[in-house]
Amino acid sequence: MSVREYEMLRRVGVTALGDVVDDSRNVTVLASPYPFMVITGVTAPGSARPGETISVNFSFRNNGG
Repeated sequence: MSVREYEMLRRVGVTALGDVVDDSRNVTVLASPYPFMVITGVTAPGSARPGETISVNFSFRNNGG
């Protein structure tokens, strides 16, 4: 994986503002042999209560190659 590809992944964050429940971001990364993603931070919605569980869902799609 190149430095540029790593930096692209490093900048990917997951955020939720207010009552937003779906904040999708699409990132295309060329990585060999396998792609990986690092979630660097998760911000809870403003309406979250102490002890409430926050979910993060993600998936990888193989674009071929």
